[in-house]
Amino acid sequence: LLLRGLDPRGGEAARRRASMSGSVRQRGMGAVGSGPVSGVRRALEKLDAFPKFTKDFREQTTAGAVVSIVTLLVMLWLIVCETAWWLNVEVRETMEVNHHRNEQLKISFDISFPSVPCSMVSIDSQDVTGQRHENVLHNIFKRRVDASGVAVGRADAHSLGGTVTTGDQLLEEKTRAMKEGRETLTEESARRSGKDCGSCYGAGSPGQCCSTCDEVKELYRQKGWSFDAGTVQQCKEEGVTGDAEGDSKDGCNVYGFVMVPAVAGQLHFAPASEIGALHDRIFDLRGWTHSRWNSTHQINKLSFGPFFAGRTNPLDGVARSSAEQGMIWNYYVKVVPTDFSPLGGTPVQSHQYSVTDHSRVLGPSSRSLPGVHFSYDVSPIKVRIAEERHSFGHFLVGLSAIIGGVYTIAQLLDGAIYSAFRRRIGLPN
Repeated sequence: LLLRGLDPRGGEAARRRASMSGSVRQRGMGAVGSGPVSGVRRALEKLDAFPKFTKDFREQTTAGAVVSIVTLLVMLWLIVCETAWWLNVEVRETMEVNHHRNEQLKISFDISFPSVPCSMVSIDSQDVTGQRHENVLHNIFKRRVDASGVAVGRADAHSLGGTVTTGDQLLEEKTRAMKEGRETLTEESARRSGKDCGSCYGAGSPGQCCSTCDEVKELYRQKGWSFDAGTVQQCKEEGVTGDAEGDSKDGCNVYGFVMVPAVAGQLHFAPASEIGALHDRIFDLRGWTHSRWNSTHQINKLSFGPFFAGRTNPLDGVARSSAEQGMIWNYYVKVVPTDFSPLGGTPVQSHQYSVTDHSRVLGPSSRSLPGVHFSYDVSPIKVRIAEERHSFGHFLVGLSAIIGGVYTIAQLLDGAIYSAFRRRIGLPN
C-alpha cells in the first residue's frame, strides 16, 4: 500500500515483477532437474556471455539516443573508408639483380628538326665500342614539316645508318664519293675526263648523265635531298639560283623504332653522308655543314620498350633551341629494366629511364659535327612493379574491428554519461 501510494503505477509494476520472478523461478525449476542432461544445461548456461534482460530492467534516455545516432554515423563513415581502402589498388615496387642480359631493347622515337631538311638528317645506332649496328630490325620514316611543325606531304621510309659525326668520317665519305664518280664536276675536270654529259651530283645511278638543271633537281626530289642550285654547274649555266622550292625552308620529322642489343650504346641524329658529294674541298664542306645544320629540335617521344600504365618518359615533349649554328646536343640516358604486373592483366617487360643533357657550340675546326646524340646505358638492377589488392578476409577483419570497437567505446561513453547524470541528481549508480 505504501508503494502504491507513492507511485500510482507501483501496484502494476510490482505485479509484473512478481509475475516475471515467478516465471524465472518456474524456468529455473524446470531447468533444475535430475539427470546428467540438466547438469550439462546448467553448465552451458553459465557460459552465456550475452545475458538476456526484459524491458522492465532497461531504461532508455535522451543522452543514450544521441550517443546511438553518433555511433551509427561514425560506423557508416568508417565502413565507407574501409571499403574504399579495400577496393584501392596498391602498387608495390621491389628491386633485384637482372640476370637476363641477352635481351633486345626497342627504342621508339619521334623527333622534329624544324630548321633542317630531311635530306640532311640521318639516323645511326652503335654500341659502346663504336661498332655500328647492322642488320637490326628497324622501321624508320622521315617526313617534311613546315615552320609550325605541321607535316607536309607523305612519309618516306628511311634506312638505318648513313650519318657522319666527325670530320674524319666526312673526309672518308668525300673520298668514296669521288671514287664512285659522284663528285661535283667543273668545266675543267669535264674536259680532262672527256665526258660530254653533266654530273648528277650523287643523285643518279653510276654513269647517269644530267645535262640540265631540272634533271638534277628531279633526281634530288626523288631522293628527298635538299637541292641548292648555287652548287650545281648546270643551274649556274642556265642562270638558275636559290634553293629548291620550299625544300630548304622546311624541317624534318623523324619517327619509328629500332631494335638493338640491351647493352650500352648510342643513337645519332646527325648530318647525312650524302652531303659529302656536294663540295670539292673538305674544309669548305665542313664549314658548310656547320653553317647549315641547326640543332634546334623537339622530342615528341622517346621511350625504351613497350608502354605500361604509370610510366613517364622524361624527354617526351622536350624542346631545345639552338641559339647558334653548329651546336651539338648530348643526352645521357640511364635505362632501368622494369617488369610490370597489372592486377588481373598480362605482365609487361619494359624499361624506364632517367636522363641528363649537355650542349656546346662547335667551331669549324672541331673534329665533331653538329647533331643530336643519345648515349644510353642499361642498369644491371631490375625493378618489379606489381599491382595488389588486400584480401577479402582482411576486409572482413577490418569491418569487425570497426563495428565492435565503435560499439564498445559508445557503450562506455553512454555509461559514463548516465552515471554522471545520476550522481548529479543524487541517485545511486
